[in-house]
Amino acid sequence: MSLIGVIILASIAVILLVVGFVIKKKWLKLFALILFSISIWQFGSYLIQHVIDR
Repeated sequence: MSLIGVIILASIAVILLVVGFVIKKKWLKLFALILFSISIWQFGSYLIQHVIDR
């Protein structure tokens, strides 16, 4: 995944987390946290891939 994809995924996760807190849906907050953790994992993969390529 590219860096832009990671940023978009993290942005969607933050928006869903805010919406989950506003409408008080636990499943939406959980889904947003899962998406956010995936985006952190993908960002780590992106960094490792670019460090190895250099």
